[in-house]
Order: sequence, then C-alpha cells, then structure tokens
Amino acid sequence: MIIYYSSKFEKEYKRLPLVVKKLAEKKE
Repeated sequence: MIIYYSSKFEKEYKRLPLVVKKLAEKKE
C-alpha cells in the first residue's frame, strides 16, 4: 500500500513541473 502510494505520488510530483511550466507560459 505504501509503495503504491509513493509511486503514485512520485508520478504526480514529476508531472507537477510540466503543469507549472504551462501556467508560466500562459502568464507571459
């Protein structure tokens, strides 16, 4: 359960920078 949660969290965390980049591009 913990391993599944951390792997899922890791995927979300790795995807986060892409979302931040898109938001930054929209602001400019």
